[in-house]
Amino acid sequence: MFSANVIFGTRDVNYCNSAAGRQLLNRIRLLQKENEELGQQLSEGQIHKLELEISMQRELAEELKRTLDGTFHQKRADFVCFLLNFLLESNEFVMQLSEETEKRLATALGASATQISKK
Repeated sequence: MFSANVIFGTRDVNYCNSAAGRQLLNRIRLLQKENEELGQQLSEGQIHKLELEISMQRELAEELKRTLDGTFHQKRADFVCFLLNFLLESNEFVMQLSEETEKRLATALGASATQISKK
């Protein structure tokens, strides 16, 4: 709190002791207290506003995390399906090559056997 000398800018103690001076000092003290209370309310309001903002940001972050997790799992499942399809197609291709190789080998062996028997 300010002293009477600082408030009035004077060293005249008689003025501070007068009824008007005392009323003025009381009014200043009241206004100063009210100012402090308003400052505290404003500060608390800003803190509350910031707490709400933090809460909303946390909820948004959690929602994004859930979305990304779901997307990751879906992409992983899609990739596994792709690999399984690729494996099945590769297996079919190997089977076709195996059959073709067997036919060519049989043809080659048949031709060799025919040539051997002709000799």
